[in-house]
Amino acid sequence: MDLMIDYKKGMVNHGDCSRFRKVMQRAQKGEEIKVAFLGGSITQGYLATDKELCYAALTAKWWKDTFPQAKIDYINAGIGGTTSHFGVSRVAYSVLEQQADVIFVEFSVNDSNDEFFKETYEGLVRKILNAPGKPALMLLHNVIYNTGYSAEEIHGEIGRYYNVPAVSIKASIYDQMLTGAFGSRDVTEDDLHPNNTGHRLIAETIGYFLDEIRKECVSGEEKEEKPLPAPLTMNAYEDCVRFQSADFKAHEDQYEDRKETASLALHFDGAGQDEFSAEQIAQGKDKERIATAFFAAKESLKGISVSAEGFEEDRLPKRYYTDSFRGGWSAKKPGDEIKIRFTGSEFAVQYRRTVKRPALIAEAVVDGDTLHTVVLDANFHETWGDCLTITPVLRHGKIVTGQTREGVTPAAYETSMEALSLLRDEKPVAEEHEIVIRITGVGENPAQQDGFALIQDISGGAKKEEEKDTVAANEPETFDLVSILISGPAEEAVSQDI
Repeated sequence: MDLMIDYKKGMVNHGDCSRFRKVMQRAQKGEEIKVAFLGGSITQGYLATDKELCYAALTAKWWKDTFPQAKIDYINAGIGGTTSHFGVSRVAYSVLEQQADVIFVEFSVNDSNDEFFKETYEGLVRKILNAPGKPALMLLHNVIYNTGYSAEEIHGEIGRYYNVPAVSIKASIYDQMLTGAFGSRDVTEDDLHPNNTGHRLIAETIGYFLDEIRKECVSGEEKEEKPLPAPLTMNAYEDCVRFQSADFKAHEDQYEDRKETASLALHFDGAGQDEFSAEQIAQGKDKERIATAFFAAKESLKGISVSAEGFEEDRLPKRYYTDSFRGGWSAKKPGDEIKIRFTGSEFAVQYRRTVKRPALIAEAVVDGDTLHTVVLDANFHETWGDCLTITPVLRHGKIVTGQTREGVTPAAYETSMEALSLLRDEKPVAEEHEIVIRITGVGENPAQQDGFALIQDISGGAKKEEEKDTVAANEPETFDLVSILISGPAEEAVSQDI
């Protein structure tokens, strides 16, 4: 279907495009360019009938078609159902360590329009803009078609403040839909995820902006960039680091092996090229950002320790990039616990909520305060599949829990996001904390709620009805602690900028 869209309306912030112009000039010369996309399920390509038909792949194709003489590498780092909180914690290894030259960021339908996500989004934008190599950044604001919801309000404020180019689907495709030119089902099947046509229109909106930037390319040097302005928020998430069980051992094992490469990278800029061979120079350029990121992550491990009683490390390899439940710690029964000591002001738990109920329930206890615990319920009461959930435990050094607000039960986690916004004026301070995550019980058995359920044994035969409750009760789903997210205010950061 050929839908007429005013793509110019999508250019909601032209911003400073100098980094894009530099990349385009390199592409014109035939250099290798890495184009990366960081976001949620839309970026991942959900509902596109082929992975090459999602907006990210189509935008990468714009680069390939426009600069056929260049080698364009395409990196899709989209993971469904994730927010900028997860984004800022993983952008270093998902995108920056891949040495991306161009980065598109999309979290506007997963973030909420509140102070918490304003701060995590700002941290993500700052981390990318401050990254070695100075990648070009463009923000993409998607929209929910039946409500018009988008976190563009806060994301746009951040983009304008840092003068970052931004594309709005609400201002272009969605607004055109509201005129009656076409219906929502022409571009989306579920009012959230674009179909093939929707993905194509998003890519064309981005492509229009890129074409406009390309027209601005002229020979000569760009003006030197100014340092970033002071942050709008408390900026406690720019240095957010994600830890999994394998990270602690992996860093130790790799530390000695990478000293030589890291030393070369760290000294490369300060030495004359005649001191190194051509091969060493190439290695130094290729490894510089990776080595810098490695040392930053290694440094961030100082002061962090994990001890477990009952929780077991998950060392099974990921089967694919979006196999997001791997790499953490798993518990099997009430009483199992894991203890984390660290220095910072922000702490969050990333865990699997599962539709395979009953599952275990845990609580997080901060610094021994058993009166204000944070409940982590692994029982997911939806039907579309398991969910990768991030629950903030500390926000600006304060415990985030429904129990701290009158009339709210700890199980009502959704209300705790309101509590996050109430803490926006608290100046964060990096302090030592101890957090204990302990399994406290098992969720309700859906078989007991819904009546008879046929449970098969390994041979394919049916268990007797009187046996089913015992089997289900004795074998709850494990509690999978996938990762921990730790950060602190930038001036007292847990990790260095990477």
